[in-house]
Amino acid sequence: MPVPPRARAQCFSFLAHIVGCMPPGYLFNLVGCGTLLLNMLKAHTATYRAIKALPGGQEAQVGLVHHHITFEAQGQGLLFLVAK
Repeated sequence: MPVPPRARAQCFSFLAHIVGCMPPGYLFNLVGCGTLLLNMLKAHTATYRAIKALPGGQEAQVGLVHHHITFEAQGQGLLFLVAK
């Protein structure tokens, strides 16, 4: 069972527990954000161990994905200057 990449988990936890624009929609819930990331890491660890325990699992490549996309603001005005 695939586990979401780490970057996606961090983005989701930030949007859901800090910004509040994704469910559950909390604002500045740092403890909830940390708990979510900890639970996702525990799920990844359990999945890793289960895959490695399967026949041929030692050859399987399982790990965390580091995904980074850089966006550069385009345009004019106050929001552009802040984003730049």
